[in-house]
Amino acid sequence: MRIKSLALENVRGFSSLKLDFWDVALGEVRPRTVIAGSNGSGKTTILDAIFELLASMNLARSSLFAQADALLVSLKREPIFSSTIPGKIQSYLACARPIIAMLDGEGARIVSDAGAGLTCPAEDAQALADAVMVISRKDKNELVAMGNNGRKYYEKHFDREVLFPQLEGWMQDLTIKGK
Repeated sequence: MRIKSLALENVRGFSSLKLDFWDVALGEVRPRTVIAGSNGSGKTTILDAIFELLASMNLARSSLFAQADALLVSLKREPIFSSTIPGKIQSYLACARPIIAMLDGEGARIVSDAGAGLTCPAEDAQALADAVMVISRKDKNELVAMGNNGRKYYEKHFDREVLFPQLEGWMQDLTIKGK
């Protein structure tokens, strides 16, 4: 399935946006499209709109991600972003797809520790291009291994069955110490 065009009206920061994925030269929908931009430019809004479109047709986000050879997460170089873990990383780990992470700090550490993909410094376009080339040269078995490593890391550290009891324990500890 390919999306021919996407129109957003009064969605988050967009009063009106129309994206046309039709390639006139090919006479068909482009086989691939890269959506790029700085933080806050609306990339996630566009992807969320596509997800909502697909979800309304009963397709899960994970099935869309499963078609990707690798998934990209990027953040600006800001101290606050170095100490956060983007939700996308957890989603990508859960989907068992290799990750290309252009960010610093905790997010990069998790991708590296998991063996789930490649990292490069935030805002380093050349390092990102290099990481994309490295991923593109890996054979299918290497990509599958990265994805599986990510899934195992997700199950060990982020799965609700693991995370909620851990959070409850921390809250109980805080409650007991607060008395």
